[in-house]
Amino acid sequence: MNDDTNGYGTSESSPGTDDTALFNATVAGDAPVAEALAEPVIAPAAEPRPEPAIPPARLREEADARRAAERDRDELKHRLYRLEAQLQQPQPQAAARPAEFWDNPDEWGRSLVTPIHEQLFQQRQGVSRLLAEEKHGSDTVRAAYNALGQAMQADPAVQTDYLRIMRSNHPYGELVTWHKKRQAFDEIGSDPAAYRNRVLDEAMRDPEVQQRFLAQLRGGARHTFETPRRSAVPHIPSLQGIGTAAGPASAAGDASDAELFSATTRRRR
Repeated sequence: MNDDTNGYGTSESSPGTDDTALFNATVAGDAPVAEALAEPVIAPAAEPRPEPAIPPARLREEADARRAAERDRDELKHRLYRLEAQLQQPQPQAAARPAEFWDNPDEWGRSLVTPIHEQLFQQRQGVSRLLAEEKHGSDTVRAAYNALGQAMQADPAVQTDYLRIMRSNHPYGELVTWHKKRQAFDEIGSDPAAYRNRVLDEAMRDPEVQQRFLAQLRGGARHTFETPRRSAVPHIPSLQGIGTAAGPASAAGDASDAELFSATTRRRR
């Protein structure tokens, strides 16, 4: 027995012997099989926990805050729009200095006369309207005024009538006259004969007009076929008794010279 045994009864081989044995075993294909790697252990996925429900009060607060933010945004937009509009508007020009007599006599005279003319024009308009309303009624004057405005929008040629009316001494009276003429023209049209026939046809269909027409026809027919009365012709005495002696009876039956003359002249008339 060798003395190389340790206290456990095993022999300790030298390092050189172990390396040689390992090399020989590797060349011979007797190398120990490496232990299989351990498969990784996959932990099961944790189930998602349900989120806690949001309280209704919190939802209302969030909705109110969102609406308030939208209102602030809209108000800010409106302010920006107004500011841009104000910046884009042309700045008013400074009031022109009134003309002086020495600078421009004509302009200076117009600056004095124009306000007086405008004041007189307004007074004339007011008096004319009062007179027209008193004569024709406020409804008629208002209807004529509205008709003139509508006609000017529809037909530019009415502008001539407008200028003529405004330049007259009684504008509102002239306005009512213009309106009545226009109404008559609209009713009669451009063919007076056709309008007259239409009026006659409408009148003949009216029972009251028919009765009046028949009564007039009866009166005319009675006057036409009535026999005229002959005027009484005075009796002219015979001339046989002239120059003879006639009795009292014949003398009483003959007319005197005055009666004969009167009867003759009356007959000639």
